[in-house]
Amino acid sequence: MDIRQDDPTAPYVGDLLAHHLEELRSVMGEHAQALDASGLSASSVTFWTAWQDGVLAGFVALKQLDETHGEVKSMRAAPTARRTGVGRAILDHIVAEARMRGLRVSAWRPALRRCTPPRSRSTAASASYLVRRSPIIRRARTTSS
Repeated sequence: MDIRQDDPTAPYVGDLLAHHLEELRSVMGEHAQALDASGLSASSVTFWTAWQDGVLAGFVALKQLDETHGEVKSMRAAPTARRTGVGRAILDHIVAEARMRGLRVSAWRPALRRCTPPRSRSTAASASYLVRRSPIIRRARTTSS
């Protein structure tokens, strides 16, 4: 897995970002607050893509709110890359980046309340595992509401 800082307006990101926005809007309706390519290009946002064997497998974005706080803005695994570990890899990447910057990160918990629950026990267990093993995310979940 190759994770690299990237440009959210790059042509190869367009289809996956459009899929991401469309799916969120279909699930969350008017509550969807995902950033489009221009929002993800803001100077306060860092955007990364994940690649498996030269194929775009996902992306993640971190918005730095101030010197000590950040927020996960977007995180998506490509449909063809689901259940391959790309989600875990990009979450681990963003947690490591937040630690390096000394940030407390707000996770996407408020948005999750409006989404459908995981479709399988393994998906729910993976999400729980990631939160449990990522102290920065865990702290953010207990302080945000």
